[in-house]
Parts: sequence; C-alpha cells; structure tokens
Amino acid sequence: MGPEPNPPLWPRSVVVLDPGDSAAGQTAAHLATQMSYNGADRYVILLRSGVYDADVPLGAFAQALGLGVSPENVTFRVRHGAAGIRAAPGGGGAPRSLENLRVDGDLRWDVARASSLRRVDVAGDVHGAGFAANTRIWGRTRTGGSHSWFARACDLGADAAAVVDAVGGMALSGRADGVGTLVALAGCRGVQPIGAVATTAHILVEKPWLEEFDGRFFLNVPEAEHGVHGARRGRGPGRRAPFETVFLATPRHSAASIQRRLDAGLDVVLVGVWRHVAVLCPLGASGSVQNS
Repeated sequence: MGPEPNPPLWPRSVVVLDPGDSAAGQTAAHLATQMSYNGADRYVILLRSGVYDADVPLGAFAQALGLGVSPENVTFRVRHGAAGIRAAPGGGGAPRSLENLRVDGDLRWDVARASSLRRVDVAGDVHGAGFAANTRIWGRTRTGGSHSWFARACDLGADAAAVVDAVGGMALSGRADGVGTLVALAGCRGVQPIGAVATTAHILVEKPWLEEFDGRFFLNVPEAEHGVHGARRGRGPGRRAPFETVFLATPRHSAASIQRRLDAGLDVVLVGVWRHVAVLCPLGASGSVQNS
C-alpha cells in the first residue's frame, strides 16, 4: 500500500474553517440550519489555528475540532455581537461535541447529556452539562436543567462556593428545587461537589486528536497514563502519526478493507456519516477505538 494523501481528501461531511475567512461565521450558521434533529445533513467542522471573532453555532450532532497543538491555538473571543462557538438553539436535544479549542468568555452549551467537551479551555462559565474530559473551566459550571454531569481529568473553576450550580441555585449538594443533578468527578482539580468520587483517574487513555502544521495533518495518539489529576496540555507522552500513515475510512469501505489497513500498521480514522451521525473518530493501529 502506498502512502495516504496529506492533506487528506476529506468527504463532503467535513468542513475546514479558517480564522482569516470573513465568511466563517456565515458558513457555520448555514451548516447549523441544515443540521436539524431529523435532517439528513451532518457535519464535522475542523478549525485552523488562529483567533476567531465569529459567532459559530453548532447544529444537531455537530463536531467541532481545533487543529492546534494546544487549545489556545484555536481561540474564540466572546464579545458584543459575537457569542463565539456555542450550541445552536433547538436540535431536539441532539448531542454535539467540542475538542481542542479555547473560549475567551462564557460557553453556551445547553445540550444533551451525551454532548462532550475534550481538551477545551473556558475562561468564563459553562452553561450546560454532559461530559467533560481534559478540560479547564475558570468560571462556574451551571448544569441548568440537566440531570447528570460527568467530568474526568479536568481543572474546575475559581469560585469555591459555587463550582457546580444545579438549576442555577444550589451549589455543592447536587440538588435544587426538587430537581436532582448527578455530578461525578474523576481525577479533577478544584472544588468538588459533595458525593464526588475518585480524586485520581488511576488509568487513563485520552482520545487521539488532530493537528495541522504547515499544511500537513497529524494524528496525535496519547499513551495510557496513571494517577492523573487535572487537565494536561501539549502533546504529552504518545506518538504523532503523519496522515501519510492514516487511512480515512468512510461508510463505503467494508469492514474487511478497514481491517487490512489496520493489519498493515496504519492508523484509521472513521469519517463521514455513519448511522445518520457525522463522525471523525480515530481508531488505533491495533483496531480498538481509543475514545475514553
């Protein structure tokens, strides 16, 4: 097998945005209108390094991934007239995900419990719940009406009296106005709600993440870590695979053809619309999904 193309030949479901593109916000807004809960269009948005002043809403089932070495390489400034990157309203409770970027301000993340933040830095409050991994939040985490929130290997907020607000009222206890919010923390730094568990994540494997450098793409595959407490930045231990050795598997590829690439030692990234959801999901060269 010859080398794979680098930059990759992304399918239609992958959209690459650049901070120098004045129409980036309009492009994202258009995509959000196409991604209704029952609609057929699904997109993954890749964000090149730089500072974004645009309002970028994420529609139902959307993924947005920064392409820098660290989250601060892809920064959204929240200011008057631009809410930065956020969950678009509506969507029928459909999940969304953010990876490897920074929000300079509050993050409006009023989404389903299955939604995730990975390698995200938020300089303000997070309004919403779901799952957070390797994420730093300087403000409060307001879970709103959600009934569960899980954080793993994160740095949590500066306000010692109210790191987690359940339905905007009660801090620390996890209950307010008769509505229960289950908060589970593992390996997190910061003030923790009553009933939090596992101050250390004993064995941890982060999801692989993408990086673009000088027009070429790389897949960073972290190694397993032990005794993790808090978020980590930079590449860390692991390997950095150029996309010449990464196979993009789409729904048109058979399981046998994907297995052949894995057997040949290639990394595999699932990309495209699988079962009505747009994904960009790395597999390890061993063939096991690394998505803890």
